[in-house]
Amino acid sequence: MKNKILGLALMSMVSQPLFAAPFVQPVIQGKTYNNWEVPIRSLGKPKSVVKGKPDECNGGYFPDEYDYGSFKLLDTGVIKEVYFSQNNALVFHGQKIRSGIDQKSFMQQFKKYELWMDAENKNAVYSGLAESGNDSIEFVFKNGKLLKYKLFFDDC
Repeated sequence: MKNKILGLALMSMVSQPLFAAPFVQPVIQGKTYNNWEVPIRSLGKPKSVVKGKPDECNGGYFPDEYDYGSFKLLDTGVIKEVYFSQNNALVFHGQKIRSGIDQKSFMQQFKKYELWMDAENKNAVYSGLAESGNDSIEFVFKNGKLLKYKLFFDDC
């Protein structure tokens, strides 16, 4: 019995993939993901790599950032930023968002969900990713049209 309990405890301690909020599913290069992690090895070489800076909150360094042009990943495979394009989109509350939607239509379409605008930057709209915590998704608009989304995970 003790071995079973110990085994279950150890299994729960094994790192789990960073699951996306059930209402947010990234679409990168035409593939829909149910979590925020993308297998980096399947993508080939990034266009550039930005070395991680010191992490003052947790010590050590932030992960390196891999730039593939239309999206960016951390060296852990976690999605950081995705530009909307023909092959990149987002399933948000069951609705696929593609490039070209204007900010007014976006706000109207998703008004029943918790969205807030940045007080200093009218081109940024946010939505929480969890009921508790500070994890969020930022929708960035340029010239009134949806350009990209960014993911923020608070690990402090």
